[in-house]
Amino acid sequence: MIAIVGAGLSGLICGKILAENGEDVVIFEAKRDVGGLARCFDYDKYKLPVFYHHVFSHDHITLNVMRELGIKDFYKKRIKMGISFENKIYEISWIKTLFWDFLSWQDKLKFGTLAIKTKIKKDWKKLEGKNAEEWLRKEVGKNVMKKIFAPLMREKYGLSLKEISASELAMRLKEGEATGKFLYPKKGLYEMLMRLKKEIEKYNSEVKCSTPVTKISLGSKACIEYKENGRKKRTKVKTVITSVPIPTFLKITKGLPKNYRKKLEKIKYCSSICVDIFYSSPLSDFYWVNVFDKSFGGVIEHTNLANLYDFKFAWIWKYAPGKLWKFSDKEIAKLFIYEIKEIFPQAEIFDYRVFRDPYASPLYDKNYAKYMPSIKTPLKNLLFTGVATTYPEIRTMNTALKAGIKTAKILLKEMENA
Repeated sequence: MIAIVGAGLSGLICGKILAENGEDVVIFEAKRDVGGLARCFDYDKYKLPVFYHHVFSHDHITLNVMRELGIKDFYKKRIKMGISFENKIYEISWIKTLFWDFLSWQDKLKFGTLAIKTKIKKDWKKLEGKNAEEWLRKEVGKNVMKKIFAPLMREKYGLSLKEISASELAMRLKEGEATGKFLYPKKGLYEMLMRLKKEIEKYNSEVKCSTPVTKISLGSKACIEYKENGRKKRTKVKTVITSVPIPTFLKITKGLPKNYRKKLEKIKYCSSICVDIFYSSPLSDFYWVNVFDKSFGGVIEHTNLANLYDFKFAWIWKYAPGKLWKFSDKEIAKLFIYEIKEIFPQAEIFDYRVFRDPYASPLYDKNYAKYMPSIKTPLKNLLFTGVATTYPEIRTMNTALKAGIKTAKILLKEMENA
């Protein structure tokens, strides 16, 4: 039996491929539903994503997976993205950037030149080991770096530009999040998750939700201990594939080589808080607004892309919340909603939900490449999958699926050659 720990997108697609190829797979998921950071929650008659999710038009892996699952109908839209300063929103686009009143013409030229360069250049390996500040200071100068990139990276990771990897930031800019075409499946993200789960089960493999793994024992033979329906259980497995955050994996795993464990312990994560709001009328015609002078980091109006509900819905997100993490859900919601109304005074918010994740993303600092986990490990019966293995690519559903597919292919090839 192959045990996959974690039923996020990486774990699900990996399990699907292995099961299709005749392997006996069991996926263990601690939460009551699949999806990981892409999981959904119930509201009225709908299933809504807990955290913001969408598909870029260039996310070919995601689109191929969805089509293979029979999902072919999408909302498609070239979205508007903006930056909010002092309750005023500045649109990010090739034309509108020229009218930003907080940058000089020289700064606008430097900013535009960098955007073009990141689109054209394919390989950023020369930036590896450099921090974002030294790279940006050379590319766009102090003013653009301070007014745009410093707050953006602070909101994304809670780190200064001196700590952020230059190559990861270059890859993020290359993705063109601000000016691209976005998609969202018309039947919702939950449909994809359920179809992945059904595909795995179709081949007599299992997805066990509400079944946390409490211990992974490695060595010459691997063993999984877990809780199911309140009872402790234990089973021997041929291979363990882990897709859970590295700190979670380290807490439950015994038998790792000491030096390898120390290497993995260097990987840090960024936490996240998201207040999901329900309201009557659109806040604006923007899909995504980055906010640099509030308690939160931005707001994404999901229904400006996928208007498939009886209400309007948005995510107000905050990475690396610091002291806010200790606030109650009610306190956080009250603060975020008060401040969102400073930007959008007309907002008619009638309900909300608060979600948190202590391990929303690995922190891609300038040294991450030195200790990032490879899919293959020093132990023959242990493999990794997930976005932690995909640096410097940005964290998206596409990179998660790509990691899961790659892990499955590596394992199948190893077993074929054994």
